Amino acid sequence: YKNRKKWENPDIRKILSVIPGTVIKIHVKENQKVKEGDLMMILEAMKMMNLILVHIDGQVKTIHVKEGEKIPKGFLMVELKKLLI
Repeated sequence: YKNRKKWENPDIRKILSVIPGTVIKIHVKENQKVKEGDLMMILEAMKMMNLILVHIDGQVKTIHVKEGEKIPKGFLMVELKKLLI
């Protein structure tokens, strides 16, 4: 139990991969404003094309992946800035 990763309260501005896979296409750019439901990227995992959608309105702060990159589960893909309206 000492080697177990400590639980942290999830940050809704950080988008993590839920399955290992390969980034096929990135549809957003840094500093782009996005709305909930917009297509962010396509991740190929287990021969399936998974659409990664934006889950909150905001602005793309940082993109941590590149097209063609293989990523593990739990990898930080994108950080968002939540817009205060």
